[in-house]
Amino acid sequence: MGYTRRLKWFIAQIPEAANATLSLLTFFELFSGMRAWSRGMEMFDYHGQSADWKYQEFTEKTVNCNFLTPMGFLQVIASIMRMHVRSIFLAGIPCSSWVFMSRWSTGRDKHILGHHRMAWIRAQNALVARLVYVLILCIKRGIMFIVEQPWSSIVWQHPRWQYLEKRFGDLLHYVETDMGIYSLEVVKKSILVGTAPYLPELGKVLTPAGRQAVLDNPNRKATAKHYVDNEGNTRTQGGPDLKGIENKSTLGSAAENQVPGMSLQDCDSDSEIGDEPESCFEDFKLGFDTFHYSTLPSTTSASSKKRKNQKVN
Repeated sequence: MGYTRRLKWFIAQIPEAANATLSLLTFFELFSGMRAWSRGMEMFDYHGQSADWKYQEFTEKTVNCNFLTPMGFLQVIASIMRMHVRSIFLAGIPCSSWVFMSRWSTGRDKHILGHHRMAWIRAQNALVARLVYVLILCIKRGIMFIVEQPWSSIVWQHPRWQYLEKRFGDLLHYVETDMGIYSLEVVKKSILVGTAPYLPELGKVLTPAGRQAVLDNPNRKATAKHYVDNEGNTRTQGGPDLKGIENKSTLGSAAENQVPGMSLQDCDSDSEIGDEPESCFEDFKLGFDTFHYSTLPSTTSASSKKRKNQKVN
């Protein structure tokens, strides 16, 4: 069974009837870290989930999820299938390999996919390819999304994101904003990209006085630091607070009249999973070769037992 058909099979196993027993989600935050955005949504009594590899347990609010594993990827798919129409999916893609500070060490200055011999680079490429598939699933189901990145990120040049642009570019908003506007003690420009109609309203920039007020704050975050190397060149690297910052947003009244996400059509996944011979999309399939979508116990064939015994001997 091909990757497309296997994913379609899995999605089909999540019955629409589940909406009758599980409450619909108004928001879902992937790579949620300290859950700053999720907590803001909960302050408005919106019901949703936060997913990150750092959580130690599963609860109704938090999902222990490594998006780069097959199970983590399917956990995200399952949550997307629980979301109602016009709910919001937020993803702050890990930016460490896409921003200017690491562009040369990763090889992305020469080719957007970077040094493919490095497992870390392959993993980040796979992450973007899989996220694009999730975003397309959101579009098909009538779910809005926002993706956040630092201003210097070049993730938008990834071939799979370019595919998203080609297919659904008319739905996307690109908005530049200052994170300091949203009470995050940091002067940092971010790019918000998504389908939420209210997204342009979030594009706010600090005034000179506001910028100085943030800079003068003794508790402001240190997201970058500068130093002089042995050859006298000024260098920049991530500061201690770089991984702890998150953007915030609010949702309108879409949650008041909850309608389950739109049903998928038979053809909805056929052209979205990489049927074309694109080398960049091979990253998507990384780690899926030995993963089985069936809930039945796996069986070991006689031939595989024989190969295993030969290796032992």
